[in-house]
Amino acid sequence: MCRNGKKKTLFIIDGEYKLEFLMKQANIMDPENLVVVENNGALISQYFDEIMREIIIVVYKENIEEIFVVASKKYARNTKEVVSRIYENKKMKDKIQELDYLFKTCKPEFAGNSVSEWLQNTNNIVETLKSNVNMIKTHPLLPPHVQVTELYID
Repeated sequence: MCRNGKKKTLFIIDGEYKLEFLMKQANIMDPENLVVVENNGALISQYFDEIMREIIIVVYKENIEEIFVVASKKYARNTKEVVSRIYENKKMKDKIQELDYLFKTCKPEFAGNSVSEWLQNTNNIVETLKSNVNMIKTHPLLPPHVQVTELYID
């Protein structure tokens, strides 16, 4: 618990949100009890990647009791055009085949089943949000009392 007895809350966001908006969405009145970590790209791909390290450190440093993982359609990137350009590049064909093999055989290290899925992962923002919440909840270093909640903003 924080100094004044109120819960300290961590928001993990992708994109720019105003503090007042986040507080209203989660019914938090005191900005002193709010910590924000920005996760560019939305996806937490591994239990021991940089964003998970940041989350764990913040949880212990700030005595966080509740985590909100925030996602929004507004910040979901449409990457289909970019992926199409990569796949159309003949020089990339062999590299993509090699990487697809690694994606299929090196589970769970890679997110997705192919290079295409990995690049487009933020298109299905609801699934990404659920995956992130599950990864945080089941992380072996997260204290068991910390609540993890998804917050999808349409």
